[in-house]
Amino acid sequence: MASKRFVRLERAVEREYRKKGYGLKRARKIGRAVAGKVAQMRRKAARAAKRGARKVWQRHLF
Repeated sequence: MASKRFVRLERAVEREYRKKGYGLKRARKIGRAVAGKVAQMRRKAARAAKRGARKVWQRHLF
């Protein structure tokens, strides 16, 4: 099951694309893809930080 943060982001992106006139199916697909990409980048940043990388990831994206 997806986290609340992931679902919130997914729905927000979906709403944006619905406003732009995209169909529901396509908007949902885009929302899921964007949220998945952000989650992936977040995991990579967290993993890099564990390895001693600088913490420069933007908190406002999460």
